[in-house]
Amino acid sequence: MILPGKEPTMPFELRYPVENPVITQYFLQRPNFYSRFNLPGHEGIDFGMPVGTPILAAADGVVEAVENDPNKHAYGKYIRLGHLTPDGKFTTLYGHLSEIQVIKGQAVKAGDRIALSGNTGNTDGPHLHLSLKKPGAAAAGLTRYDDLINGRQNVVINDDFLDPAYFLVPPPPMQSTRPRAPMPFAPLFAQPGTPATPAVNPDDGQAKPATTPQPIGVRETVPAATPGQPAAPVQPVQPVTPPVTTQPTAPTEADEAAEAGPIQRPDHPMRGLHGEGAANWMLQNGVRGWATETIYANGDLNKFRPVDFSAHEAAGIRVIVRWNHSYASSDGGQGTFPTRARHGEFVNWCVKSIFTSKGVWGHIIGNEPNRAAERPSFGEPITPDDIVNIYNAIWNRLPQNVRLSPPAIDPTNVETADPRQYFRAIVSRLAGAEFFALHAYSYGSDQAPDSSDRFNPPLAWQFHSFRMFETLANDLYSQPALMKFRRRPLVITETNPLYLRGSNLTLPGWDADAHDWVEKMYGYVQRWNQTPGAQYVHGVCLYRFEGGADPWRIFDKPGLLNALKASGEVAR
Repeated sequence: MILPGKEPTMPFELRYPVENPVITQYFLQRPNFYSRFNLPGHEGIDFGMPVGTPILAAADGVVEAVENDPNKHAYGKYIRLGHLTPDGKFTTLYGHLSEIQVIKGQAVKAGDRIALSGNTGNTDGPHLHLSLKKPGAAAAGLTRYDDLINGRQNVVINDDFLDPAYFLVPPPPMQSTRPRAPMPFAPLFAQPGTPATPAVNPDDGQAKPATTPQPIGVRETVPAATPGQPAAPVQPVQPVTPPVTTQPTAPTEADEAAEAGPIQRPDHPMRGLHGEGAANWMLQNGVRGWATETIYANGDLNKFRPVDFSAHEAAGIRVIVRWNHSYASSDGGQGTFPTRARHGEFVNWCVKSIFTSKGVWGHIIGNEPNRAAERPSFGEPITPDDIVNIYNAIWNRLPQNVRLSPPAIDPTNVETADPRQYFRAIVSRLAGAEFFALHAYSYGSDQAPDSSDRFNPPLAWQFHSFRMFETLANDLYSQPALMKFRRRPLVITETNPLYLRGSNLTLPGWDADAHDWVEKMYGYVQRWNQTPGAQYVHGVCLYRFEGGADPWRIFDKPGLLNALKASGEVAR
């Protein structure tokens, strides 16, 4: 698309319109939401930021239009800039502003301040919307894309919109689309059908810096698992029963040299609670430690649900939030993840909810996806591909200071696959993880936490006791494909005896006088952490503080809560 008689002197480049950019929504995402506006998806890129953040011109140009009425347009207050280049004209639009600081006809340079960010127009929170157009692009066939996140091919977006990600310098942390036609005037465009991504070392699971620095405040990226391809159902695999080392072996000098980053040793009280109201009870009772709370979208992925645990953080309570689409379908919910058609919406819901939350130590994406009860429908298994694509898309879009964990799996459930093979298939392809949530259960408070009981085949490799967390912890420490996550903190976010004492594994629930089991369990984990080479457990949360008629609720069992107060104070 070169003007007659002219050769392009250089690609048309965009600088980031804000310092320390954090992208919260990419081009063509949330197709179900934007269909109401006759769009196949988001027509630009969104940057999350507080109201009043300075907005900068993305390129040299002239102010073509300003809109100061916050209620007149879906973009609220906005500015449109025109940019003349040897390859023709481009326009950029900056939407949802709070204050406009330029006038129509004014010339601006890239990096000039033109406005302050806001929350005007159709928004679900403060952010900047940036869109890019090139007159004639649609007629020239340049607005056809493959949607890499939602698995759509040859998506056509009209009205001359282009994906700004291919013009931003340095490149964004990921590409959500693949252009179907050549765009030689785009700095990031290499060959048709080839998205630009930084180089990745397959041995360490972390992206290497691109030739130009990554923008501050966003993660470096690694490719997702075969985007755009429907995930095949996971078939149950034959159980693998290699010898299980009950404790990790002491690391050699070579092992220590291979550690990925500094060893993160426990430095906080280990005790914790899981469930609604857990964090508040700990705050009110002056109990330092860990709390796991779950936030549900309940199927409404357009309503973001940020949380604020700043007061708990200040009081020494490390809150972990688990983000679920819904609760178990066996209980009338819609499953921990939505159907595949809504995976992109779920990613966006998690990103925006997490990005605007405060006082949260870490975030877990989903829960026990290998359980049939957690599926959006019983006939559609949640596969490792599903989890990897969802999790990596979220991890790549969040700032580096946000801690993420993949979902804890049910460590003894074979409804989808052998649970250890399922775990390995997920973790080996993660873009990154700052910690790992695990679950571990006893079969009664009369079973010692350090019991060496094991299951019968096909789970002969797995402990039939609280020690079931050890098999996955050992995998992270010693499996070659998983060792990139060696020494990442482990947090057991659910533990409890499954059945009442003396019920012959028929009556579920906590015994009200199981305080001895609680004390012994924390003591056992402390001994585990003192073993040379252990994958350290930083916290253990008793399941479940509240929960209506849930037989494992403990808010009405003062003996258990007193045992919690007395246990796990010293980090070891």
